[in-house]
Amino acid sequence: METCKRFHRYFKKGDEGCMKKKAGLLTGLSLSVLMLAACADTTEDAGADEENGNDAEETADEGDADDDASDAAGSDEEAELRVWIMETGSPEEAEDYFERVTERFNEDHPNVSVDVQFIPWLSAHQTLITSIAGGSAPDISELGTTWNPEFAAMGALADMDEIVADWGMEDGWVEALEEVATYDETLYGVPWYAGVRQLVYNTEILEEAGVDVPQTYDDLWEAGEAILANTDAYPYPAVGISQHFVLPKIWHFGGELAVQEQNDDGETVWVSQVNESEAVEAVEFYTDMYKEGFVPDGALNWSVLDTRQAFAQEDLAMTIDLPPGINAMINENPDIEDKIGVAPLPGNESNASFVGGSNLALFEQSQNKELAAEYLRLLVSDEFITEWADFTGFFPGTLEGLEDPMFSEDETLSIFADGLVEGRSYPASPSWGRFEGENLFVAPIQEIMQGSKSAQEAMDDVAERMNNAFSTE
Repeated sequence: METCKRFHRYFKKGDEGCMKKKAGLLTGLSLSVLMLAACADTTEDAGADEENGNDAEETADEGDADDDASDAAGSDEEAELRVWIMETGSPEEAEDYFERVTERFNEDHPNVSVDVQFIPWLSAHQTLITSIAGGSAPDISELGTTWNPEFAAMGALADMDEIVADWGMEDGWVEALEEVATYDETLYGVPWYAGVRQLVYNTEILEEAGVDVPQTYDDLWEAGEAILANTDAYPYPAVGISQHFVLPKIWHFGGELAVQEQNDDGETVWVSQVNESEAVEAVEFYTDMYKEGFVPDGALNWSVLDTRQAFAQEDLAMTIDLPPGINAMINENPDIEDKIGVAPLPGNESNASFVGGSNLALFEQSQNKELAAEYLRLLVSDEFITEWADFTGFFPGTLEGLEDPMFSEDETLSIFADGLVEGRSYPASPSWGRFEGENLFVAPIQEIMQGSKSAQEAMDDVAERMNNAFSTE
C-alpha cells in the first residue's frame, strides 16, 4: 500500500486518489486543530485554561502517593491503570487504537484493567489541577508540552530518568521535546507526538515576481518587495496575533527568549532576554514587514486562521504552517494544490522552528508506577507511536519513529521531519503556559505595529512581566 493511501481517510470528501506528492501527506485536520490547543496560539485555536498556573503548586498533594508502596508489576497481580488522553476529532478510531494497545499490554498483564478516558483540551488543564489537589490524579496523562514544566514544578509528576534508562532510550527523543519535559535536570515526561511549522509558498506567485524561495531574511525582504511590485499578492504573514510567527525569529537573529542564570542566593532562575539587542532587532524586522505593507492593514488582528484563508485565496504569497494547515488551505481552494511548495524557514544565525505537541507523563500519585511505565513504554514504542502520528497527522516524538519511510522518504514531510529534529522548544519554565494563556506577546507586537511603542519599549515591558513571573517560581 502506498504511504499516501494510508492517509486517504483525511482528504476532502470525493477525492479519488492520493494528493500530489508536492503537497505532501497533509492529514488529520480535525484531530490536529484539537491537538494544537497545547502548541498553538491560544487566540487562534482552542485554548487550554491556564488561569491557575503557578497557584496550583500550593494545591498539589505530594503525600497521597506512598513511596514505599509496592507496584503491582507481576503478571498475575490485579490492578487498574487510569490513562487520560485528550479528545480527538475521531473518537471511535482513537478508542480502537487504545483497545489494541491495551490488548497488547494484557498479553503480559492479563489481570490489569486499563481505563482510558478522553478529556477535552479546553478543560484538561483545570481537570488535571483538580485531580491532583484531590489526590485522584491518573496514572498516566497526555500533557501539552508547555504544561510539562508547570506540573513538574508542582511535584505532580514522577521522575522518569531511571525508567527511560531501563528502556535504553536515553538518546531516543526529539531534543526540543525532551528539553521541555525536563525540569531541574530531571525528566518528567516523554515525547509522544508533535508538529512544526515551515515556510509554505505559492510557486506561481513567486515565479511571477521573479524571485526564488528566500533562505535568509535579506532574501525575504527583497522577495517581498518584488512580490508587491510585480503581483497582486501580499508577500508574508506579518500578523498581529501569532506568537509562533514572531518568537522563533528571535532565535533566527541570534537571540534567546530566556536563559537560566544564578541569582545572588545561588539559585538557578530564568531571566528574560526578549529586550536584548538581537531580540529587539528580530521584532523590529517582523513588525517592519507589517508597516511596509507585506500584509493588509487589517492583519493587525489576523490570526493563523486568517493567514490560511488569505493563502488559500492566493492573496498571500507565503505563509508559515503545519501539514494539517496546508490540508485546510487545499480543502478551502483545491486549485492551489499543485501550486504549493514547502521549504525550511528563512533565517540568519539559525532557522529553527518552534516544536510543540504532547508528552506523556507518569503521575507521582500513581500506586502502580511500574505497571504504568510499562503501558507508557508501549505507547512510545515503534509498534504504536508511528501509528498514532499517522492517525493525528503529526510526527512521532522519537528519533526512530521519524526514520519511518512515511516521513523520511516523502518529499514534503521530510522537510517538516527535519525541522522537528532541528527545532527548538520555548523555555521549560513553569510560567510559560501562563504567558501563552494570557497572550503576553500579542499586545506588545500590535503596539509596535501601530507605532504607539518602539520595539525596545514594548520588549522592555514584556521582559519585566516575564521576570516578575520567573521570580515566583
